[in-house]
Amino acid sequence: MTFRLTEEKDLPEILHLYRSVADDPTGIARSKEEVNESYIQSIWRSIESGGLGMVAVLDNQIIGEIHASQKGIHIFDHLLSFLTIGVSPDFQGKGVGKQLFRAFLSHVESHRTDIYRVELEARASNIAGIRVYESVGFVLEGRMKNQTRNADGSHEDGVSYAWFNKKYDHPIKLSKTR
Repeated sequence: MTFRLTEEKDLPEILHLYRSVADDPTGIARSKEEVNESYIQSIWRSIESGGLGMVAVLDNQIIGEIHASQKGIHIFDHLLSFLTIGVSPDFQGKGVGKQLFRAFLSHVESHRTDIYRVELEARASNIAGIRVYESVGFVLEGRMKNQTRNADGSHEDGVSYAWFNKKYDHPIKLSKTR
């Protein structure tokens, strides 16, 4: 398995991947109906405008994808947010997601020293996902009561996590005046 940055040519495969992941109501936050070409194009636009996307490839097939976006507001230009990861159902539970996270965060450390933090939100019931997030260095920052409405109409808490880049190169050098 190899990991590389997302390319525009990957978009049709990413659409197929996310549609298969969206079949599981406990998977990504979007329903299968919401995973369309417009959504995939929005991922690409966010990557092109300062975000980051990466794919996991096995036998010339994309089996996983991760991306995060910048918010487009100057005071938040040190972070990547709205992180989403999708792993083909055939490869879930086999460490692909964890490896993809590690490759993504390693790229941030090595090549995106302008990024201080990476943020994600998840359902509180997503125990397997939370274990992965924590194992790669994300820390729990908060809980949002009844944030998520599930497919059956019930509500559950959301949890927010952040990962901090140890190699962040703060762009503003504070001088000692006074």
